[in-house]
Amino acid sequence: MPTRPAPWTRLRRPGLPLAATQALTTVVVAALLALAPPRPACALPGDTGPIRRITFSGNERTQEIMLRRIMALAEGDTLDAARLDAAWDRLEDCGWFSWVDLDVEATDDDGVDLGVTVEEDLTTYYGPLLRHSRRHKYLAGAWLEERNLRGRGQTLRFELSAWRLQLAGAQWRVPWLAGVRGLTGTVGLRGEQADFVFRPTRYRKWNASLGARWHYYGPFFVQADLTAGRFTQRDPYQWSFPSRGDAALAVMVDHEAGTLGHRRLSAGLGLDSRDNPYYPRRGAAVLLEAARWYGDGFADYDEYTGDARAFVPLPAGKHLLALRAWGRRVSAPTPLDNVLFLGGPDHVRGAGFGSLEGEEGWLLTAEYRLPLVMVPIAPGGESVGLGLHAFVDGGQAWWDGAEPASPVVTWGAGTHVSLDTWQLRFEAARDEAGDWHFEFADRFSF
Repeated sequence: MPTRPAPWTRLRRPGLPLAATQALTTVVVAALLALAPPRPACALPGDTGPIRRITFSGNERTQEIMLRRIMALAEGDTLDAARLDAAWDRLEDCGWFSWVDLDVEATDDDGVDLGVTVEEDLTTYYGPLLRHSRRHKYLAGAWLEERNLRGRGQTLRFELSAWRLQLAGAQWRVPWLAGVRGLTGTVGLRGEQADFVFRPTRYRKWNASLGARWHYYGPFFVQADLTAGRFTQRDPYQWSFPSRGDAALAVMVDHEAGTLGHRRLSAGLGLDSRDNPYYPRRGAAVLLEAARWYGDGFADYDEYTGDARAFVPLPAGKHLLALRAWGRRVSAPTPLDNVLFLGGPDHVRGAGFGSLEGEEGWLLTAEYRLPLVMVPIAPGGESVGLGLHAFVDGGQAWWDGAEPASPVVTWGAGTHVSLDTWQLRFEAARDEAGDWHFEFADRFSF
């Protein structure tokens, strides 16, 4: 069988901060590739038949067991054009190979032999970590990521930032945990220090986490996480004690420096039917989670969160309605590091940054999106392009034991620029007093 042409050229991704020339080049190349004729389907030498033998070549690093898992084919399976085409797509889309060829030969006993030839691609990536943060102003550092560790599809990522927010983090992601399809495990370690911003103190904290997520049926999944860490308030300060529904007036109290330890055990269930995680055009993502916090220096408490997102394509061309609802309840007061500070570009746009404080809260967002130019550049859903959007945000936060105040509602419009896994958002938001505010974010809203 002749070599199958690739559906697109896999482009190198330098990371979050793409230079303008790189972005322009990517747009031009991706647009030209999008205009290319579609690749032909892979044809079998005859009728469908059982696979007698599968041979592999070119996989110097990647283990054969991973190739078999990705293809979802084994000796004895019946092979037809659709299954062969799907296997080729999965190998090409995993991101480890620059070239994939499947060769099928008929056998004398009405079966087929399948030959798999791959050319392994670069799997070690690195780049600068440059981010704008409304809270910490700027982040400047670097990241390093290996995307096929030990030839088993594992991902190991390191991040380091030295400006404004000093942080160091590592995450190890293991697919096919214990050989189970759809089961992914993660191990993480992160430490950071900076000004707390919402209070006149500096802080230092670290967290270690262990988690697993199992996509057991279609878009449905269950997950569990265990986290342990410590939070240090480095400076004493005075601040009003929050009202928790009692008649006592808020008074200024001393908050001494000190360290609190915690352990958090959580479990959740949800679904994810989005067509891609970066710029979804359809589908939904839902997560319901319950967690128990065990405190060293504060009382234990329970936490319940729900996050639902829906992406509805509209009849008018590529127009899209994006909806989100989020909420949290707790059973007792939380430590400072787990207080909600809502308002600003990531939550209720146009509201004062961090102006909605509390331990419980909710958010609602409706966003009308119109992608003007959006070209996919990689099989994971990464794209380049730009679009327009209009939004309405609502939300509120309150302290445990208190009654929620009236909702804060804002609205506005803006433009968004997608660059691979990075998105820039420029927005004008109108608050409840009728004043307009400029909001900027360098991440996907949802």
